[in-house]
Amino acid sequence: MSNYQTSQLNSQIFVLSIDYKSSPIEVREKFAFSMLSSAAFEEALQMLLTKIGSTIILSTCNRTEFYFSSKYSPEQVKEKAIYSISELKKVDISLIREHLNFKIGDEAIEHLFRVSAGLESMILGEGQILNQLKTAYSQCFKYSDCFLNQLFQKALAVGKKVRAQTEIAKGAMSVPAAALQIIQGLISPQEISQKNIMILGSGQVAELCLDHLHSQGATNNITLVSRSESHTLLLTKYGLTKSIDYTKLQDYLYDYDIILACTNAPHYIIKPEYFELKNNKKFIICDMTLPRNVDPKVAEKDFIKLIDLDYLQNTVKENATKRSGQIQKAETLISLEMKRLQKWLEIKSQQYIHSV
Repeated sequence: MSNYQTSQLNSQIFVLSIDYKSSPIEVREKFAFSMLSSAAFEEALQMLLTKIGSTIILSTCNRTEFYFSSKYSPEQVKEKAIYSISELKKVDISLIREHLNFKIGDEAIEHLFRVSAGLESMILGEGQILNQLKTAYSQCFKYSDCFLNQLFQKALAVGKKVRAQTEIAKGAMSVPAAALQIIQGLISPQEISQKNIMILGSGQVAELCLDHLHSQGATNNITLVSRSESHTLLLTKYGLTKSIDYTKLQDYLYDYDIILACTNAPHYIIKPEYFELKNNKKFIICDMTLPRNVDPKVAEKDFIKLIDLDYLQNTVKENATKRSGQIQKAETLISLEMKRLQKWLEIKSQQYIHSV
């Protein structure tokens, strides 16, 4: 038996990722799992578990990542994952190979720790990723194993520790807050509270939008559009009085100046043909979703300013630069926690080898 095979008696950790650094939004949305039904998501996890090994999927607006604990070699894991993802998402294998990032062992562990610390986020230090990691771990728990369990528990602890012991999150914004800051700049000197605002959706991103708008004094000028009954909770929480049934969305678009799209729909909700009426109306539309809710062809109309996730990426770099001095502190903490996890993995590996 070769040294490689002996060292691989225990499971090894791998990550395959497609994110905003390597891929434009039109590519990233092809790999999103966030819009799948619970049953479809479970089927995907079962398939990956059967073909590769224990699996956790992290799917956000800026990244889709597959974490594996597997007995197979790195080459086998990579190839099995590529073909499985192609089958699951109906995406050409050549596109996956072009945009895929693949990390093994310590590099995979360090990557997850950096993700949890907000170092890999589009907005440096943003806190939403911790909730997203927690949700991913919870959703995939029964398809995980002791290695991935320990990894994700440690990653969540690392994310909290970095935020507590550094100022990496000081001044950090959520994606909605960054988007609304950009919108405020576009309409200045008018205040955002003076504009009529439509919010599509009633989930976490919609609530973050409402948090920021509420802090800016915008309440009476906001209307929610949603299929879900949960929008009634948001209406009560933020003291809102206006809502529109999703099926009547098109009838009301011209009543609004700013449209914020943040639903889980797997298709375009706003289309160019919805804006055929000729008048002097100007719109700002912000699409914070993956897959996108707004057809990008909407931007071809000269009276519409369309902001999407890639647009946001190109305008928030200054925010990261202001806090870049905290990155080294965060990386030092990550290095320390990696050594602790490596020691645990070594003990587990020896226990496994001696039990065979």
